[in-house]
Amino acid sequence: MIDWLTLRNIEHSSTLLKPQLYELVLQNKARFVEYKIDEILRQHGHTVLRLPPYHPEFNPIEYIWGIVKTYVAKKNVAMNIKVIMSLAEEKMNAITVEEWRKVCLHAIEEENKYQGRDAALDTISERIIIYLNNSSDESEDGDDCDMPGVDELLE
Repeated sequence: MIDWLTLRNIEHSSTLLKPQLYELVLQNKARFVEYKIDEILRQHGHTVLRLPPYHPEFNPIEYIWGIVKTYVAKKNVAMNIKVIMSLAEEKMNAITVEEWRKVCLHAIEEENKYQGRDAALDTISERIIIYLNNSSDESEDGDDCDMPGVDELLE
């Protein structure tokens, strides 16, 4: 683990224990993973964008896939795999640049909502401080807690 960290110029201490080294490796590993397909795409002028797992709302293809599935569900009366494949291909070929633009903008809006929530959560969580070793009901700076219900919990 030390060799791996050193080879990648990741700052570390030689006094770290194995679990600490392992955590440091895990924190940095994703930056150094390379896939052959990424190199092939780069050679052809494309950029790979890795989207976060378990967040389909950030992935425009998920919205397009929903449009295709809805189209197939409305048109499919035969329940035949060939018909399903044909309808799916038909709709995929009919997706317009405007539809792609709309779903991409929607994904960006969803990302912006998450970023706004992160800032709000950071602000709120900084206000919630519980002093386990403090014998008084006041915080270290002398201010009473102004979070509704928290003073009652501390009593």
